[in-house]
Amino acid sequence: MPPGNLRHAAERLARASGFSAHEDRRLIRAAYAGILGRDPGDAEVAHWQAQLAEGMTWERFITLMRTAPEFAGGQLKAIAALDGAVEVSLLGGAPVGGMRLRFRAAASDSVVLPSLLDNNGWWEHHVTRALMAIVRPGDVVVDGGANAGYMTVVGGALAGPTGAVIGFEPAADPRAWCEANLALNGIDHGSVLPLGLWDEPTTLQIRVVDGATTAAHLVTDPSLPLGDNEVAVDDVPCTSLDALADEGRLDADRLRLVKLVVQGSEPRALRGMRDVAARNPPFVICHVNQRCLAQLGHTCADIATEFDALGYRMTVLPKERQQQWFAHLPEAPELPELGLRTVDDLPALVASLPAADDPIEILAIPA
Repeated sequence: MPPGNLRHAAERLARASGFSAHEDRRLIRAAYAGILGRDPGDAEVAHWQAQLAEGMTWERFITLMRTAPEFAGGQLKAIAALDGAVEVSLLGGAPVGGMRLRFRAAASDSVVLPSLLDNNGWWEHHVTRALMAIVRPGDVVVDGGANAGYMTVVGGALAGPTGAVIGFEPAADPRAWCEANLALNGIDHGSVLPLGLWDEPTTLQIRVVDGATTAAHLVTDPSLPLGDNEVAVDDVPCTSLDALADEGRLDADRLRLVKLVVQGSEPRALRGMRDVAARNPPFVICHVNQRCLAQLGHTCADIATEFDALGYRMTVLPKERQQQWFAHLPEAPELPELGLRTVDDLPALVASLPAADDPIEILAIPA
């Protein structure tokens, strides 16, 4: 990006609603990563936070970064750009399927963006690594709960132009970001459907937080009180993977992976893929969040029941901080690079977790 455009972008970013100290820290780290190619030390972050607090403009800060002796003219990797959006390179700039991926998010994003800026373009390391281990060129990938499209983009890059990625995102704001991120990376073999995933075609209400790109969720009882900052959207179309395949909109014969992070609707979505799984069983990454499940009258036992009906074995796909929680479980023989552990009793495992509000991911493998 030319210096003039960068300064203009920085000024626009600065004028977007006032940044907190935490957001200053994130953007300082993004500037160091993109312009100087390294992470700043704590003292450097503190210095620039103090300068910004005293009135230094973002234009001046970016200009100083670009004129620093350390700057060697490298390409900008992670600072963005227009209308309060931040653009970062994914996965440390490493190519995925021959592509160097980028991702654009609102500067106000408090979920995905902080992780990307703090972790060199990675979000949900364990799930990302699972996609890399499973998806091959020519595969079809389903991203249930696409949000702003991080996993959709990664899955699409791995599947390549001979494959396909299909995102499901019923909420308008995150769906727009997802569509934009697919376009940003030239993933023409990807699509984002304005549908919720359920066990049959229907219409339901969804609850969204205005301006947020995560956590939209379906509800079966519209009389339930709204949560903080939530807005209800009625008559949102939903479907099942079986119905989509019957309509010819899903190539079930090439389906390799289904990722389900659908805010408590996971049992319903699993029930709605029984025909697909009987025909060509894909790997399934399933989010297990007790609070979200309870909002729809489900428990983790319902997830276990559905996987049993599909004829799947369950393994737990641990986050790094969760590995010690599952060390007592038998090692799964599949995909050893992921550190999978065999799960025989999901409700008992969830009941034993030291942090009851920390969700886990199940990687279900066709038996």
